[in-house]
Amino acid sequence: MGTLRFQPDLLDEVSHRLDLRRPNRQAIESAVLRTSDHYDVQGRTEPYECVVDSATGVGKTYVMAGLMEYLAGAEAPVRNFLLLAPGRTIREKSIRNFTAGNPHSLRRLLRSHPFVVTADNFNTQATRIAMDDPAVTKLYIFTVQALTSATGEGRATHVPQENLGMSFYAYLSRLDDLVILADEYHCYRGPAFSRTIRELRPELVVGMTATPARADEPLVAFRYPLAAAIADQLVKTPVMVARRDDRSDVGTKLLDGVNLLRYKARIADAYCDENELPRVNPVMLVIARDIAEAEEFRAVLDSGAFDGGAWAGKTLLVHSKLTGDDKEKALADLEAVEEPDSPVRVIISVGMLKEGWDVKSVYVIASMRASVSEVMTEQTLGRGMRLPFGRYTGIEILDTLEVLAHEKYGELLEKRKRYGLK
Repeated sequence: MGTLRFQPDLLDEVSHRLDLRRPNRQAIESAVLRTSDHYDVQGRTEPYECVVDSATGVGKTYVMAGLMEYLAGAEAPVRNFLLLAPGRTIREKSIRNFTAGNPHSLRRLLRSHPFVVTADNFNTQATRIAMDDPAVTKLYIFTVQALTSATGEGRATHVPQENLGMSFYAYLSRLDDLVILADEYHCYRGPAFSRTIRELRPELVVGMTATPARADEPLVAFRYPLAAAIADQLVKTPVMVARRDDRSDVGTKLLDGVNLLRYKARIADAYCDENELPRVNPVMLVIARDIAEAEEFRAVLDSGAFDGGAWAGKTLLVHSKLTGDDKEKALADLEAVEEPDSPVRVIISVGMLKEGWDVKSVYVIASMRASVSEVMTEQTLGRGMRLPFGRYTGIEILDTLEVLAHEKYGELLEKRKRYGLK
């Protein structure tokens, strides 16, 4: 990487071009300054590894893009970036984020013009030409499993490739300016990942997470908690919703949720029409304990006896046991939830939506299960924290996330209040 002198003017330019939120700019600055201190001040030679702990919904994709833009534009430019994802869903989302043609792509904002290398093209001739060109910025996007294991998903990256004269994994280990951006870092940190870091010998590893493991606290270079994100109005304000009576049956809880959803939809329609904005369709996320329970919830919602049949055909069930065409259709429907013509208003999930699912129109979360851990609780809460209009509207019901939930969510929010949540 060479000497990494901090260049405030470069960071200002990158921040302006990417329209970075203040905490995202600060995260990049912290990572760069810590890296400079590690190599240039302390004179250390081992890879520098740090963690950015930032609340879900604040924009970690922009932090990764900003880091890449800064380091690629530095006096000693970096040309090789490896973005690691914990699974295929986040990998595919990351590929779309950096590929032209996708409506959510950041590509048009990037002056580094990264050549995206994936499991589908890493052994093609065109990719080899780009990899050999020292003037081209490369962004390798892979699942962590594709690199930490030489079997299964990782077999292709560990066997020799004719056009490389070695395995892709070996090629990465020979790069002298490799920077690893580890998305959802908490999902896979451990012995296998540590071994991979030793073998790849990157210059820098930046882990991105909203819920760092306790053992990784010494690695945290920047922290921006949920309480701060709420106070700064960068995410919705979560609101616990409870009944005055003690009714807690499934039908009552779901009816409470859809009534909230209907009210929010009416206000959202009026706001969009008044401001000449595309309409936003509020969605409720229902968290089930298991598949049988999820099927029960869908049967209730699809019933003509429930709320006059108003929600029949508007539910989407997603769980880890889906396979083949059913799984592909469910994932495609998830991807299209924010489209104006999507019929989906209620998503029922068992365990597939903890990370990597970024739908801004989730306005109600109905948790029908106890959360197994604080990590699971905050990750689930994070599915509904993003702002559909990009900023607060000044209309409270459009700036809040209503949570009809198990008491553990209340415990989490009380804890957040102790750390500064108003």
